[in-house]
Amino acid sequence: MSNSNKINRRTALILSGAATALAPGFLLATSNAEAASEASVGPVTIAVAASLRFAFEDALTLWQRSKATHNGGGDDIRFVFGATSTLVHQIEHGAPFDALFAADLKGPERLSDRNLTVAPPEVFARGRLALIAAKSSRVKVDETFAGLQTALDDNILKRFAIANPELAPYGAAAREALQRAGLWQRVQARLALGENVGQAAQFAASGAAQAGLIALSLTRGAKLSSVLNVATVSEDWHEPIDHAMVRLKKSSPVADRFCAFTTGVQMSQLLARHGFSAPAT
Repeated sequence: MSNSNKINRRTALILSGAATALAPGFLLATSNAEAASEASVGPVTIAVAASLRFAFEDALTLWQRSKATHNGGGDDIRFVFGATSTLVHQIEHGAPFDALFAADLKGPERLSDRNLTVAPPEVFARGRLALIAAKSSRVKVDETFAGLQTALDDNILKRFAIANPELAPYGAAAREALQRAGLWQRVQARLALGENVGQAAQFAASGAAQAGLIALSLTRGAKLSSVLNVATVSEDWHEPIDHAMVRLKKSSPVADRFCAFTTGVQMSQLLARHGFSAPAT
């Protein structure tokens, strides 16, 4: 087996392994009633957009280090990652989440309008889109998409990965960027649609797709940065990708403290390291 194939297989396992959130079957395995019962004695459960995965894994480490001052020590938090609209749909149908960290503002506003939240949503970060290809791919990535156009002209590009635009904000932004570049019609027939942006990243990093458009934040994780070529897409090529959080009606004191923790200076610096910027004022 070639070294590149070994890398691609290892990357796929990283993305679809221990943290099942990036795989299609990320839904909670228990029924709503069972999960609610477990949540009352078990960990706090927070729904998180897939684009935030690596950032929130690091955030959890920060939280655990500061337990004594932030949550009294001993309280557990678990994340369920997925496409924003899928998480919103689950919440509307009774999923026992304490809070939602979404990749858009529309989903949290919808929950607020339905009286499912304890307060209006708050935008906490703005994401960026990245054009990526595995280092073994023949597709050259650049900010103008010139390499992508060449790959199409030369019939090198067989599959192109994005998150489903109907489910994931980063998928919608990817479609807008491709339309802006005049490539949407040509790429459409070659799309490999992920159920969320994490699965789209898996397609491209593993070589199942020759290139893709994903969240820049996912390329900043140590698990992917070594196997991808990355070009950041101009923010002018798509609508802003604002990430908003909202506390839900069943939010526990622990979840409230964690949400407050994510608005602090440490979290702001962490998000910046993962490719997010401060929200527009």
